Amino acid sequence: MTEEVQQNLAEVDSAPAPTVTATPETEVQTSETPEVVSKTFTQEELDAAIGKRLAREQRKWEREQTQR
Repeated sequence: MTEEVQQNLAEVDSAPAPTVTATPETEVQTSETPEVVSKTFTQEELDAAIGKRLAREQRKWEREQTQR
């Protein structure tokens, strides 16, 4: 190697190492991943939902019985 190349390598080796700092990762919301949301229901809301479902199933059963 030439003297100039050796001198440049020595300068690179003696240079202070870059300081790496950690940055907190931010959560990225994309349209591909739906947001998971926890929903709580009152007892009245649950009763209403179940009542609607039972009424719908009852009407369906009655329609099927009249068709037979």
